[in-house]
Amino acid sequence: MKSIPSLLRSAALILLASLASASAARSGPAWKLYSSREGRFSILMPSTPVHTKSQTAMGDVHTFDVTRKTVPDVHMVMYSDFPGDVTAEMIDPILEATVKGQSDSVSRVENVKRIKLGRYPGREFTKTYPGDRQTRTQRTRLYLVERRLYQVKAVTLAAEATSTEATRYFTSFRLLK
Repeated sequence: MKSIPSLLRSAALILLASLASASAARSGPAWKLYSSREGRFSILMPSTPVHTKSQTAMGDVHTFDVTRKTVPDVHMVMYSDFPGDVTAEMIDPILEATVKGQSDSVSRVENVKRIKLGRYPGREFTKTYPGDRQTRTQRTRLYLVERRLYQVKAVTLAAEATSTEATRYFTSFRLLK
């Protein structure tokens, strides 16, 4: 017959294995590092994103997005280049105007804070979308890198907006040389 400490160790091992299995099942397949040579960035994505390019009066906007059906979320990186040089005096007005432009009739921008990516300035904010069944939150980070404006976004269930997975996604964004 096994001793009580031996049984407790066995039970603890079984519990840890169950928790690890449940966590892996919830998070789904492993995320992959995606790199865009043209966009000069890399980021962890839940799968390979779809790249679209649209033209605006300000120039081309590139979007790399992943919409998962099994987990109700969207992850995307967008970038666009300003047509001319961006001076130091223009940085804050550009970032503030971009944040302000995100408000709409359905949601409003909240929790705006200044951030940096290395030496490059940025903003982080959230928007909440009330839903019929579940509230969704869009978390966005903006970075102005010389003439290029990056927008890193995730739309998730409100409870997941600050999860470990979301934080890992946002902190994985890197600039490539």
